[in-house]
Amino acid sequence: AGAQTPSNPGPLPKNFGFEQKLGVQLPLDTPFKDENGKDVILGDFYKTKPVLLAMVFYHCNGSCLLVRDGIIKTANAQKLLQAERDFDVVFISIHPKETPELASAKKAQWLQDYKVPGTESGWHFLTGTWENIHKVTDQVGFTYTFDEATDRLAHAAGIVICTPKGFVSEYLLGVTYAQKEVHEALVRAQENKIG
Repeated sequence: AGAQTPSNPGPLPKNFGFEQKLGVQLPLDTPFKDENGKDVILGDFYKTKPVLLAMVFYHCNGSCLLVRDGIIKTANAQKLLQAERDFDVVFISIHPKETPELASAKKAQWLQDYKVPGTESGWHFLTGTWENIHKVTDQVGFTYTFDEATDRLAHAAGIVICTPKGFVSEYLLGVTYAQKEVHEALVRAQENKIG
């Protein structure tokens, strides 16, 4: 018989968070699937523009939605910078059971709230294996708790601003990101500045 899931599981341990590792190089050769099911590597999204990177659980109805709302709101508030033209947004699912089909559905749903049409190619929704997810999360200092028995995750909230060549430039923690702060962070990242 399979394991029984507790009807009222207790809270997950709070051993999660961000260890800020400014200046580290992302593992750009790490393979993922994009929202279309295409085989990609992380480096495909690090070329000439800064990248706003977020680790999320697409099925999460808690802090991940708040992170998503924070990203969309600050992207909408940018008067001089536009997704796709001036920066890219990369979401990485931290759960290996999530699929490109789910990522595609979330992209379609989430981008309904971004007020600049025709910028879909600047937003990327990735899925991958445990090994490859952890290559990225370990490198950027994103730790989280996974309870296999209940299939639940507990994780920190925040975004990572990266340079065009995939170096960590800045961390913005929490679920709200001020327009001015994000604008300045993206400009610094474009100039390959750290911190």
